[in-house]
Amino acid sequence: MARGIIQSAPRLPRLILGIDPGLDRTGYAVIAFPAVRVLDAGVIRTNPKLPLPRRLVELATGLDEVLADHAIDLMAVEDLFAHYKHPRTAILMGHARGVAILAAARRNVDVLNILPTRVKKMLTGNGHATKPQMQRTIASTLRLGKIPEPPDVADALAIAWCASMLHKAGIDQSRAQFQSRSKNPSRAKNPSRAKNPSRAKNPSRAKNPSRARKEAGSLGTMASARRARLKPQVLKPRIAEAVA
Repeated sequence: MARGIIQSAPRLPRLILGIDPGLDRTGYAVIAFPAVRVLDAGVIRTNPKLPLPRRLVELATGLDEVLADHAIDLMAVEDLFAHYKHPRTAILMGHARGVAILAAARRNVDVLNILPTRVKKMLTGNGHATKPQMQRTIASTLRLGKIPEPPDVADALAIAWCASMLHKAGIDQSRAQFQSRSKNPSRAKNPSRAKNPSRAKNPSRAKNPSRARKEAGSLGTMASARRARLKPQVLKPRIAEAVA
């Protein structure tokens, strides 16, 4: 197992971990929120000569090291497509995703699943951007000194950045809704509605005996009609008559 670091900086209180899962290489990136500053990024490699269970153990060990080095608040993981041209690749990626999600769950870290097309769309405006486009765009967006290599690191950085933007949008929306409600008292529950006698139940309907009898009679007729339609019909013994 090898773990490469391309950038490191002091820890900030709010940290997001982006994961680009893969059995051979799993890219990871830690960014600070809301400053969106890269603290740590690299890849976790597994030995291809080992059997699958041992490789998953190597991946889990590497992820535990990353989680132990940083007080991660949110893990963003690339989600799976509904259809893949290479099913075996998707299955192996699913194994890696499971290991990453388990590592987060053991440390009570929230997990956000993001489709790769959404990450590409948010970052480049194209949901089918190529890997070189992703590398150049994320390097420019995060003001990195160089293009992140390998592409797994760039994908992990993009996933973490996308999660930070979604998280920021959710906070801003909640804050705007709270401010709108506090500044606009008309949106609060109107106490006059309960005191409006016109909206209350009309007591004159219960005091009108003729109307009550008429309504009861119509309801009884409707109920009788429904029971008649649901009543099973008795068939004549035609077979017996034919034999006789």
